[in-house]
Amino acid sequence: MRTIYFLFFLIIISAGVQAQTNNANIKGKIGGKVTDGLTKVPVDFATVSVFKTGSTSPFNGASTDPKGNFSIDGIAPGEYTVTVDFLGYKRSTIDHVIISNTTKNVSLGNIVLAPIQNELKGVVITANAVSVENKIDKMVYNPANDLTSQGGVALDILKKVPMVTVDIDGNVELMGNTNIRFLINGKPSSIFGASLADALQPIPSQPDQKH
Repeated sequence: MRTIYFLFFLIIISAGVQAQTNNANIKGKIGGKVTDGLTKVPVDFATVSVFKTGSTSPFNGASTDPKGNFSIDGIAPGEYTVTVDFLGYKRSTIDHVIISNTTKNVSLGNIVLAPIQNELKGVVITANAVSVENKIDKMVYNPANDLTSQGGVALDILKKVPMVTVDIDGNVELMGNTNIRFLINGKPSSIFGASLADALQPIPSQPDQKH
């Protein structure tokens, strides 16, 4: 009788070991497809990672093919978390993915990645004009952008203008030519009738004026 019980015990142990061996030999597969949430086109080279439940490091993974498909083989029975990542998209996480002896192949179907949309609140572009602008028919001098010309009067500004010379008496020459026509805001003015130096002396040098 004792021998019968002992044999029955050995059979139970053997069956348990065989069951564990069979379960250990079970290898499952996880597959699916990854697409763009806006364009609905496949996302290739997306990173698919498989984590054991509670773990922060993946133990298996794959990349999607040009059609967005992926397949990860050799996964033992258990419960897993699957993540899908790609640059410019939000991570997609699928929890409670279970591989068992009855469910060896798991299809996650179509996994949709949502693009990350970063909106700028506003862009302000600030630029300062150069001190001297060479145009087709004229040269424009901007005293507002020349720190050495701040303050003073119009005659002082003329001394800074390229190709213009002003002598000690206030006589103005342009490339050696004294036959110069002066305009104020693009129009002739009667104040230049008597003496040019006397006319320019009282005109203040304003940062927003061009001479």
